[in-house]
Amino acid sequence: MHRSMLKKLIITGLIIVTIGAIVGISYVIKYSNYKEVEAINLIEERVYGTLDYERYLNGVMKVGRDGASYIDRKGNIVWAQAFLINNPTVRIREDKVVIVDKKGHQVFVFNEKGKVSDFKVPYTIIDISIGKNSVVAIAMEDKLYNYVHLYDSLGGFIAESKTRMEIDGLPLSIAISQDGSKLATSYLHTDGTKINSRITFYRFDDIGKNHIDNFLGSFTVEDRLVPQIEFINNNTLVAFSDNKVILYDAYYIPAIKEEIPVEEKIAAVFVKGEYIGVVNDVPSETQTYKVHIYDSEGRLSGEVNTNLEFKEVLVNEKEVIIHNGYRWEIYNFRGKLKYEGEFQEEVKRILPIKKGKHIIVSESKVEEITLK
Repeated sequence: MHRSMLKKLIITGLIIVTIGAIVGISYVIKYSNYKEVEAINLIEERVYGTLDYERYLNGVMKVGRDGASYIDRKGNIVWAQAFLINNPTVRIREDKVVIVDKKGHQVFVFNEKGKVSDFKVPYTIIDISIGKNSVVAIAMEDKLYNYVHLYDSLGGFIAESKTRMEIDGLPLSIAISQDGSKLATSYLHTDGTKINSRITFYRFDDIGKNHIDNFLGSFTVEDRLVPQIEFINNNTLVAFSDNKVILYDAYYIPAIKEEIPVEEKIAAVFVKGEYIGVVNDVPSETQTYKVHIYDSEGRLSGEVNTNLEFKEVLVNEKEVIIHNGYRWEIYNFRGKLKYEGEFQEEVKRILPIKKGKHIIVSESKVEEITLK
């Protein structure tokens, strides 16, 4: 979700409106559907530098090396959990949360009421994914082997996939379906002269029991890295390489659903719900980046051009939000600029709530704003 996107130049009929001291942000509006910005709630007055914030239920999930907490939009701490881990990495699926110590062994599972469990895994953690039913997939490694373990929400062991690095390659990404029954992995393999990526599918339900090692099938992407895969719904996996986006149908026996060729250099990719985003680096006199948004069938749903060097690119309710920490832009899927503004202090994250309403994480505070 990071790195490039939008800006559209409007040459005629310029309307400039400056709104000062609202949420500590100043705004410049050009032909905008949004004319006013208002601070609604101050969630936190101070943000510590090493913390991560993620959108969660009716507020934010705050994660750091010394603990995690769920804070609602009024600033109330719903729950807090202390821990000490070196490299906290978080994944959220609806009300389910898993936080792990990447390159370590510790795992914490949470829901809206707080901690569900914590446990240690036997090997070094390299990636994680979580399903709606709290099934946690954890990719791990040791000196000789790679592992993918499935655990329930209490840390109970469900299943294992074990591969050898020199034979099967290095794990790049894992993804678990929403119901926790389907697992996909992306591995990098090389024979010394070229590289390939292998996308592999497993099932851990009644269908998977009828297949050896729960293995359903695999696909090779030749001469390309596939560093990111993700289930966008229960039966569709998206895989990103540097020259195409591949959609796989995982309803029963996996099959390629659609391939979307990408001719320009990819600057960033993102997934929001069933929308897939690709940001292309296309420098020219009129634009720097082009954002393409596709639906779960691979159809083009939206396209946006921008000159804004980006920190994040987000999609929320058929709006594209782009910011670089100091400026932000909002477009509709047709590429129309709906809003353009500047921040008075650096913004780390924008966490959309719904159309026209966002949580802004800046250097000094976390607050909820609305655009009218």
